[in-house]
Amino acid sequence: MNYLKIKETIIKICILISYISLFIIISYHLLINIHQKTYQIIQSTSQSQEFQFITKQPKLKLKTTCSRNICTNFKEIKVGNISDKYFISYTQLYNPKQSFLILYVHGQNEVFNNKKYMNKLQTWAKLLNKNNNILVAPNLFSNSIDNAMSFNEILLMTSKLKIMFPNIKIYLLAFSRGGMIAYKIIANKKLLDQFDKIIILAGVLPYKILTLETCTNIRENYNKIEIYHGNSDMNVPSKLSTNVLIRFCNNKGYKITNSIKYFNDYDHWKLGYTKNIYEFLNY
Repeated sequence: MNYLKIKETIIKICILISYISLFIIISYHLLINIHQKTYQIIQSTSQSQEFQFITKQPKLKLKTTCSRNICTNFKEIKVGNISDKYFISYTQLYNPKQSFLILYVHGQNEVFNNKKYMNKLQTWAKLLNKNNNILVAPNLFSNSIDNAMSFNEILLMTSKLKIMFPNIKIYLLAFSRGGMIAYKIIANKKLLDQFDKIIILAGVLPYKILTLETCTNIRENYNKIEIYHGNSDMNVPSKLSTNVLIRFCNNKGYKITNSIKYFNDYDHWKLGYTKNIYEFLNY
């Protein structure tokens, strides 16, 4: 009799364990499905926002102090959900038909409390303003320049600049890790079309963006994409950047060397800290 009761109890326990296991398995799969659907919604939302900002922006007035027609200031500008300071230097004499604006995407550790970096910006600004051109530089997240937040901030900032300086040509100039953002823009035709020129100095190449579209966009827009690299660059060697890009596109049947120029005896910093920024604007 006791044996039968023990056997019955064991069977009940086994059935209970089976139900619990089945419940755990079903719950696990439900959670996976919910997670995947949530991720898809977030992705689709972020993508739709990414492509809407170009045409849907509030009007923005530029307020800053000027002296002798030259206006240089750190302006607090809200970009998306981020309020950050941007270095803006322009001349009130700029002409949208003749002038251009450079949006500079800086390299790692190039922040506003870096004296060497600020000297570079001020040198470039003085040279550009002399010819009625404009320089704008953000203060991105220095150690994570290639992250989604910095990427979207540059796109949103571009939209605001189009309103602040109507009809002006916008050149994206990227150095070192900032090149990762520029390469991502080049890989997307819709984003690429928002810029009149893209210039990359010793840029880090994000391998994951290498697609057929990257190659076609570079070849079809060789007149607006300029990629420069120093042969003596030890920080971002060309064999890990431009050479990889050339080889990848060659394998896809696309020759892109018209957009790439190498500088002999130029290392990473000599290229990125040139005093004559026009050296890279007209080749």
